[in-house]
Parts: sequence; C-alpha cells; structure tokens
Amino acid sequence: MTPLPVQFVHTMATALYQFIVLGIRLYFPLGFIALALAKIWFARQQR
Repeated sequence: MTPLPVQFVHTMATALYQFIVLGIRLYFPLGFIALALAKIWFARQQR
C-alpha cells in the first residue's frame, strides 16, 4: 500500500474544514427541511 501524498491529505483536510465552517452554517436550515420532506416521502412509499 502506497502512502498518501501530503498534498492530498492537506487538500482533504482543508476541504473538510471549509465544509464544516462554511457549509454547515449555510445548509443547516435546509437540512431540517430536506430531512422532514424525505421522512414524509418514505412514509408514503411504504404504504
């Protein structure tokens, strides 16, 4: 198994950090709405 390049690890860590800092604040309200819609949709699918 080859070791991961340092640049790849750094890029992934930076992308994860940006998603946590920027993405959660941006998508947090929409996440609850999407979760509620998916819950309703799956409940109707099972009948």
